[in-house]
Amino acid sequence: MKNMYKSAIMVLMLLGICFYACDDKDDLPNGDINNEEPIPLVFDSLTADNDTILAGEAVEITAIASGKNIKYAWNTTSGNLLGSGATITLTTPPCIPDEITVSCTVSDDYDESESKSAVIIVQ
Repeated sequence: MKNMYKSAIMVLMLLGICFYACDDKDDLPNGDINNEEPIPLVFDSLTADNDTILAGEAVEITAIASGKNIKYAWNTTSGNLLGSGATITLTTPPCIPDEITVSCTVSDDYDESESKSAVIIVQ
């Protein structure tokens, strides 16, 4: 009976060691299991080729950001956004002067994000 208890205790100890060794490494920076230094997210700029256009025209807008696996999410208060990634095109409706705000949110693999906006005057 004592041998059975000793065997059970040994099995439990081995299981505990295995579970501890297989921990998901929450103590590493940003949970990175490769112990890499995290790459900071930096959103440098959001620029339009032209900040004043005529109604019905289009303008290209570019986001410049750096980090690990950058993703871009675009929004506009009016008009249509064409494309994806770091550069998109805003098309505006004809004959409707407006002030349009285009926003971009960049995010990375570490769930960090930053946003910027550009204002386009449509005459």
